Amino acid sequence: MKRRSIRQQVQRLLFLCSVVSLLLLGGIALLGMMGARNTSLQDGREIGEEAAQTVSITLKHEAERRLQVLAEEKSRHINLELRRIADRTELMANELSWIYEHAGEFHPRYVDEPRRENAGKFAAQLEYASWADRAALQGEIGLAANLQDVMMQVARMNGEGTAITVASEHGYSISVDADSMERFASPEAAEPMPFDGTSRPWYKLAKEQGRTTFTDVYADSFNGKLRIACTVPYKVQGSFAGVVAMSTYLNDISNLVLSAQAQTCFVIDDDGRMIFYKDDTGMLRQVDPETDLRQSDDKDLAAAVSVMTQGDKGVRAVKINDKTYYLAFAPMAETGWSFAAALDGDEVLKTEEAARQDVLAIAKKIWTAWTII
Repeated sequence: MKRRSIRQQVQRLLFLCSVVSLLLLGGIALLGMMGARNTSLQDGREIGEEAAQTVSITLKHEAERRLQVLAEEKSRHINLELRRIADRTELMANELSWIYEHAGEFHPRYVDEPRRENAGKFAAQLEYASWADRAALQGEIGLAANLQDVMMQVARMNGEGTAITVASEHGYSISVDADSMERFASPEAAEPMPFDGTSRPWYKLAKEQGRTTFTDVYADSFNGKLRIACTVPYKVQGSFAGVVAMSTYLNDISNLVLSAQAQTCFVIDDDGRMIFYKDDTGMLRQVDPETDLRQSDDKDLAAAVSVMTQGDKGVRAVKINDKTYYLAFAPMAETGWSFAAALDGDEVLKTEEAARQDVLAIAKKIWTAWTII
């Protein structure tokens, strides 16, 4: 065997070292690439989870924001509708006071007592309390009757179900409505029943408050539809003389409430009482007006209602009968009431989870493609 020279041996050793070094470097590079891929995959999974969580939180906040916008929009529209009713009632009260202040400029007008043939159509009608001195009141009634044209015009503008009453402290009332038949105790009755406006809750409310007020929502005694009345005191020579009241169905307000895109919605007064609400069937319902929800056993609801009665707005997660709702509310300055809209918390969570799973599915596709590379 031919012996290699020392130089050849050194060259061969250097070559072998170079080959080994290349193999080691290649192995190190491959291991580095595999480690980088694994690190990238792990980072990708973490990024996917973070993205899914971000989307979930964003959707929750967006649902709350939209619910708050809905509550503020509906409360503003209801407030405008109530303001319209108040403006028309105040117009009539101010007009009547002006008539009395300028009595010399008006001739006496006649108003008939209720007549059956006027049933179903707007008509002005004169009624007396049983204690009223009819003969002594004729001059005052003749003067007040000059308001009947304005009352008729307002009733027609306000629409079906409107009832307007001017109730004097002296025991007579002039009304415009379509309920003439209901003034008689029976079909055979020759005379209408006495009517004492001063004994009515709406009269006492306006007299006590001394300003424009709204009654509680109440059910119509004839058809059960929900009504509300605006009452305004009027004065003669600076002193309280009676009340102008306009009662109307909640048709326009009902439409605003029932069109709300929420599982349920309701209106709370400044005493924490639920005035009306939209039920599961999409109908507007009245509830026990004496229940103060600030005293509710559902502590979350009680706390939310307490905030509502203070005129605040916001969104809260509340648990009612062991079920979670997202509740948004906003005040109505005209009455001191508050409108609230609620979404089922489970539905919100389902939407969040669905979005989260969608994001994770997209991330998984990316991870799978990376493992093939």
